[in-house]
Amino acid sequence: MLCISWASLSVGLQTYPVLGESVILNDMDYAVLAVFILEAAIKILAEGLYPWRFFTGKEMRWNCFDFAIIVMSLPIWGSALGGSSIAILRMLRLMRIMKLVKRIPQLYMIVMGLIGGLKSIGYIMLLLFLVFYLYAISGMYAWQSNDSFHFRSVPIAMVTLFRMSTLENWSAIMNINYFGCDRFDGGYYSNDPVAAASFQYCNVTSLYGANVTSSSLASQRALNQGMASLYFITFILISAFVMLSLFIGAITMSMTQSMEQMKKAQEEVEARVRAEKARKRALEAEQRAREAAKKRAQGEKEASQDPSKNGKLTAAERRERQKMREVLMQTWDDCDLTDILTQQQGDTKSLKGAYLKVASLATKIVEHPKFSLFVTGVICLAGLMVGLQTSPEVIDVLGAVLNGLDSAILAVFTAEVILKILAEGLEPWEYFRTAWNVFDFIIVVGSFTKGTGGMLTMLRLLRLLRVLKLVRAFPQLQVIVSALIKGVGSIGYIGLILLLCFYVFGIVGNMLFANNDPFHFQYLHFAMLTLFQLATMDGWSDVLYINYYGCDLYGYDGYRALGYDCEPEAFGFLAVLYFCCFIILGGMVLITLFIGVVTTSMEEATQEMAAEKELIRRVEALREQHNIDSKVVSSYMQVFRMLDLDGSGSVEEAELRTGLAAIGKYPTYEELKEMMDVVDEDGSGQIDIVEFVEFMIHVREKSNQQHAARLAAEAEEAPADVASFVMAPSRSWSSPRPWLSSRSTPGSNVMPYRSDNDSQDDAQARTPGIPIEIEAPSLDEGSETALLPQPTSARPRSGRVTSKILPSG
Repeated sequence: MLCISWASLSVGLQTYPVLGESVILNDMDYAVLAVFILEAAIKILAEGLYPWRFFTGKEMRWNCFDFAIIVMSLPIWGSALGGSSIAILRMLRLMRIMKLVKRIPQLYMIVMGLIGGLKSIGYIMLLLFLVFYLYAISGMYAWQSNDSFHFRSVPIAMVTLFRMSTLENWSAIMNINYFGCDRFDGGYYSNDPVAAASFQYCNVTSLYGANVTSSSLASQRALNQGMASLYFITFILISAFVMLSLFIGAITMSMTQSMEQMKKAQEEVEARVRAEKARKRALEAEQRAREAAKKRAQGEKEASQDPSKNGKLTAAERRERQKMREVLMQTWDDCDLTDILTQQQGDTKSLKGAYLKVASLATKIVEHPKFSLFVTGVICLAGLMVGLQTSPEVIDVLGAVLNGLDSAILAVFTAEVILKILAEGLEPWEYFRTAWNVFDFIIVVGSFTKGTGGMLTMLRLLRLLRVLKLVRAFPQLQVIVSALIKGVGSIGYIGLILLLCFYVFGIVGNMLFANNDPFHFQYLHFAMLTLFQLATMDGWSDVLYINYYGCDLYGYDGYRALGYDCEPEAFGFLAVLYFCCFIILGGMVLITLFIGVVTTSMEEATQEMAAEKELIRRVEALREQHNIDSKVVSSYMQVFRMLDLDGSGSVEEAELRTGLAAIGKYPTYEELKEMMDVVDEDGSGQIDIVEFVEFMIHVREKSNQQHAARLAAEAEEAPADVASFVMAPSRSWSSPRPWLSSRSTPGSNVMPYRSDNDSQDDAQARTPGIPIEIEAPSLDEGSETALLPQPTSARPRSGRVTSKILPSG
């Protein structure tokens, strides 16, 4: 890769006269050639007894291409080709750059897609050629005497029509033939037969006749105007708006397929990586479960399975793991989940308690919808202020008012930053983990800077960046920014291809046109800048005509005044071939690819945003259906994001097992699969955020029902001295525990599953010598729920059966 890059770069460096005869560059070029020869020799030897497979095997095309480049780059061709060998050898060595395409998979895929698109437009090119040919012949007959510069022959007319199809100054050509060259010369014609070239002389006599009258002249001009309007407008509609759109569309479709293949390949790689990580996590979880079971069987104290104790985790990761354990444990124990947002505040009279109280107030302010609307309005006002401050007249009249408003705006932005930092509670550094927060902080700090001269200008530009804060306020703007960010990778590869295109055409243009057109092609960087101008269709026909006719016949008077002396040389249709190929490839195809990439990224970002809105809507519907506090649902969603270790938007079995291990719960494979099957509506083996929230809500409801039933049973048996309970027949992980253990007290809720230590709790709960009696409900014998109190009413669950979560349901 390094040798290929250097070989391509050295060709460009040798276009400069100072470096063209450099001995060091020549020696390095020979060294690179030796590396390429060695590479080919090793590949041939690797074929063993069948060396011809190098030229006939699976990689035959690239191998033959590499071998041909090596042969053509040999220095023996210098003496064989004579004086022109240097330029030819440079052009041959320039083909090495194609080896770079092969080495980068994404680049190779895009180039292959581009080549595939070029194959698919053969019929479109043929149809476009027929349109050009018909209009060229009719245009030559109609406008040859009036506009000989553009229509004196069929080939010249076809070049003119190609120029018009790119919409480059096409109206000037129409006006020449609409008004006549005597009234509108367009910068091409002269009435002086001596000073003007034959194809630039407007001969009024041959145009209208020697004895033309005013009436016949008026009628002839009216006829020309009608014909010109019909001819040029229909051609622009057919060629520029229809045919070339088909041409570009074919390329874009081919490139879109190529981009989809590249994305699919990338997703497959990511899926394999995720699967491997999930497999490793599952093995680790099983190992931890076996070790924990072994220790419990031996009566040893269970080792802490707290992932936050892992020294490899950062402080932020340990805090997130701790929050995840707290929410999971509180959910399973049926505690008040809203306490997680205010726990560990301590005494409000202490300094820490007072700070946390202020932080809680700041959180309420920041999360209030009206606060966001207020900040958005201030941002709009700030953008208007920056525009008004550019007008000296406005400053003279409203200078004091604008300064006061500017100070007020700065105060609002400063207060916003302070409130958001306070809202992070005991972890204010979490504010800087978001890129937008860092951006806001830099703008606020920079706005306090005082400066003069250039520093003042930079300060004003920094304040102008406040307007970009609107991106956060409007979701639609976030979609656009997200699309641009998503398309950066693809745009980068297309930009690299475009750069290679400019580089190759720049070197070729320097070799061909440097003497005739030094203003545009004297140096490589001049040539690449000119090509960028041509890719935007800005005045590309003028550069074409300079090198088609020679600098002495067309358009170099102004450049000579700047000190660019040229050596006239007319390249004719070689210049036409060069510029037309570049305009098609660099100006139409590659530039259009940027639009395609951004459009595709925009569509993906819009779909992702719509999917996210749908998920939020479904979660909100669940919350309203079950009458759950919004903070509780937010904590569930927070746990889901923590469990989603790979950021795929779904929780797999291994990830859920990791979360349960964090609170000391190690279900078997069958038990965990049973739990996931209940909420896995699509049967994918993964649960999304809606399914996860739904599961957590139903676990919480089931725990509430069991707790209420237990309290009712205790109230009925209150006169008894001892309340006795009988163990349910089933001892599955998901079975409820309708007895009080040493960990359960009246007023606290019970976990809706059995743990491995429940047998010890049972032994402690029973009193020796006292018979156990219980009035069992009248249910079927052998039922797993026969000994459990039943709720009076069942809560709806979107039509899904809930008994698989907890047998008592």
